[in-house]
Amino acid sequence: MINIHEGGYENMINKHLERMIKLDKEELIDEIKYPMKLEYYITESEIEEQDELRGIKAYGIEIVKLTGGLEVERELVRNYCCNENTARNTICLLADNSVTPSGLHLVLDNLIGV
Repeated sequence: MINIHEGGYENMINKHLERMIKLDKEELIDEIKYPMKLEYYITESEIEEQDELRGIKAYGIEIVKLTGGLEVERELVRNYCCNENTARNTICLLADNSVTPSGLHLVLDNLIGV
């Protein structure tokens, strides 16, 4: 578990690595020349933005993409849901389909029907 204090947010975010996948050249499309690693984190924080929800635990999702051991991309969705199992199941779905940080918002929008 990692504690993060984000600028602009007064509360702490705890994050935990849920899944990690490695994609070799054979599994990647032609435009990608180097193997990559995708890390999928579940985040936990308390809602602070809305008075009626203040103090309720909320779970988010973060995806980090690494190439050659260096972080090249990261995306975080805070307060995705208030159910830890829902967040974990969503992470499994994302990892099973090798969703990258740049695709996170689009995939979540499709999942929740936005």
